[in-house]
Amino acid sequence: MDQLARFSINCHSSIRCGGDTVLWFDPYRVAAEPHDGDVIFVTHSHSDHLSPDDIRRVMKPDAVLVLPESCRQAALDAGLAARQLMPVRPGARYEVRGVTFETVPAYNLNKKFHPRANNWVGYVVTVDGLRFYVAGDTDDTPEARAVRCDAAFLPAGGTYTMTAREAAALAALCAGNILLTTGSHTLSVYAKVIEPERLFVRVLPTHQALDLCAAAGMVQSHIIAMQGPFSRDFNAALYDQLRIRTMVSKDSGQPGGVADKVLPALERGIDVVMIERPKEDKR
Repeated sequence: MDQLARFSINCHSSIRCGGDTVLWFDPYRVAAEPHDGDVIFVTHSHSDHLSPDDIRRVMKPDAVLVLPESCRQAALDAGLAARQLMPVRPGARYEVRGVTFETVPAYNLNKKFHPRANNWVGYVVTVDGLRFYVAGDTDDTPEARAVRCDAAFLPAGGTYTMTAREAAALAALCAGNILLTTGSHTLSVYAKVIEPERLFVRVLPTHQALDLCAAAGMVQSHIIAMQGPFSRDFNAALYDQLRIRTMVSKDSGQPGGVADKVLPALERGIDVVMIERPKEDKR
């Protein structure tokens, strides 16, 4: 299976990873009842992450539900079976159903929504040699900065989690040339933290987009102004020509288009940063 073809994003942090062992992360607003999940990972207890009805829709009868220890009682109160629960702590390593994973503390630095004391987590999971990070609801923390992975799914709503600037700062930690495929509206945020000689951007060929590139101080030769859709082969050739080491994309809600960007990146050992769409208030 192509590495990133295994992923589908349902909505913000609700992610499915297919394969011989099917993984779900924070299942939420799952329309059907696939009952295909071997392991379900929950990052914290907010209702758009720990959603008992959605968990039941995706779980196999013998599935394992991985969740922070602090969420165990909430899961039991919701009627989830104790025998299926695997409580975890931040900063530890585990294995379940042949899948190895690490837990990363997920918390806010200067906001009240996700206190560090709750011991909520993100997950760094390794499947078939692919190491990916599902950050959960977190800010740009020292623990998030220390993660090394092939692909990262980051929240960037700004209200409850890290801002676009903080997500850009995490991307800036990656070595080599960086390609943004997130559009022109947040370009200035990235341009403030990434050296101009390393930053490339693909935008629509409009006056507005080009004006925003100029305002951000982009090097003219580092602007790719083109109208998609772009094929997998085209993206591969672009990465090779620009010697890209990190590609930043966003959850567009169109898995095919994302796969055509991400798969050729992973095939070349390029780091992938996936920005989740902002979420609605469920607190």
